[in-house]
Amino acid sequence: MKNKSFEHFFSQIEKEIFDIEKIIDNENIRNKYNNDMFCPECFKAKLTFVEKTSFRKAHLRRIPSSEHYPKCSYNFEYATKKMIQSYFNSLDKNQIRDKLHSIMRMLCKSKIENFSTNKEKYSDIDVSPMLIKENRNVTHTKSLRRKSLNNFIDKNENGEIYAFYGKGILRTIEKEGKKEGEKEGEKFKYYFLEIWRRNNQNEMRKTSSYRGNIKDLIEENAVYNIVFIGEVIFKNDYPNIKLINKDALLFQIEE
Repeated sequence: MKNKSFEHFFSQIEKEIFDIEKIIDNENIRNKYNNDMFCPECFKAKLTFVEKTSFRKAHLRRIPSSEHYPKCSYNFEYATKKMIQSYFNSLDKNQIRDKLHSIMRMLCKSKIENFSTNKEKYSDIDVSPMLIKENRNVTHTKSLRRKSLNNFIDKNENGEIYAFYGKGILRTIEKEGKKEGEKEGEKFKYYFLEIWRRNNQNEMRKTSSYRGNIKDLIEENAVYNIVFIGEVIFKNDYPNIKLINKDALLFQIEE
């Protein structure tokens, strides 16, 4: 299986998960964590920094001699779009919401306590919410790709399905259209949900998702923990996200 790349790492010394952005542009900070970068999920596999090239952005890789715990989702191949769609079509609204809550609990926290006890938690195939099964068959377990909202969405990711996660500001955009057919000309409203990232005093729009007739109720100045699963669709050089399911979106005000 291809060695996967990482956007985050876990520091066993500081018991905290950090974004790769923390070390990319500062060699001194990078040296500080050089021997203290581990898998952000199982906290066991040791990672190393890979410099940016003309073909690849800077990223983290697992050191070949260091292994994940067996049931860590990074040990599994990525699920195909067909498998992901089939899996979420088999879930009802509450099951999808439970899945997203589990992903949020795992990916939207930075401070980790009692990390040394995680080995015992990996006795169950269902422990990682990033794992999905084909027709509930344990022998066909795959993992979801993950993508932090802190990181750039590249055009070469067009068509890929990710579990997006992170902190951001939400804005509901209302638009108006006209119906066709028997009710031609009759107006109707539809909505987009925009996700913005606040960096110091600046705000940057990261992506948006079509919500149809769903008007999400949000506090526009609040910072949210956000998780959603969808396909990257570039339009006019801008990344939009087509949700895998209308319920595959969860956001909560950061405490």
